[in-house]
Amino acid sequence: IVRTKYRTEFEALVTSLTPTTAQGRPFGAIQVSCNGKPMGCVGTGFDVATMWEIHRLHTAAPGKLKIIVSSQGFTETGGIWHGVFVGFVE
Repeated sequence: IVRTKYRTEFEALVTSLTPTTAQGRPFGAIQVSCNGKPMGCVGTGFDVATMWEIHRLHTAAPGKLKIIVSSQGFTETGGIWHGVFVGFVE
């Protein structure tokens, strides 16, 4: 038996950044939406330097930053399932 996991990539809009108590980190997770629908949070796929870049870009233009998110699928309510930050939309 071979187990495979298929991931879907899509563009999402950063709606907000969740607070954190971790020292040296600007946020806990990225809250995203797609086509105006809240999709949930992305909390992995980036290092601390990338976190600061996300924070800088989102703070400079709230609601304008688009990122690429990878997900194992979607929940029953349409939220992302195990979302991972892939990169910035060029």
